[in-house]
Amino acid sequence: MNKIKTIGVIVITYNGERYISQQLESIRKQTIKPDRVLIFDDCSLDRTAAIVSDFILKYDLCNWELFQNSQNVGWGENGFRALLRCDTDIIFWSDQDDVWRRDKIETFVLQMEKQVYLAMYSGWSYIDSDGYRINHFAGKGTGRGCKEFCVYGNLSFPDKS
Repeated sequence: MNKIKTIGVIVITYNGERYISQQLESIRKQTIKPDRVLIFDDCSLDRTAAIVSDFILKYDLCNWELFQNSQNVGWGENGFRALLRCDTDIIFWSDQDDVWRRDKIETFVLQMEKQVYLAMYSGWSYIDSDGYRINHFAGKGTGRGCKEFCVYGNLSFPDKS
């Protein structure tokens, strides 16, 4: 059995003011809290960085950090910079418009404690403005033929019914 020591979340942002609050809230409310949350803003032209900063202050999230690039470097370079700054045992990636189920970190950590994986991924869903599933994607094929990958469970949102 593997014991997970530290958990980090990397959020990459650019002009995401429309979605970022929901994403940050879904990370904050996880059943297992991350040890670090690093948000990397790539020179947003909207209020994304201000919303993130206010969110961190509002909830006194001392283990959350906002990094603002001095010039736009693009998604790839921004993500690479974030990866270099995150020194945790496990790193969860997130886009600014993701909304996570409350047990996402817990579900992955429990599986990772049973077996070592190079990477893990899950299915995902488009959701409507009320948080109900519009369409679901199983994520199959992403790790085809690679034993280090694992599709674990259905981490999508419920259907409206």
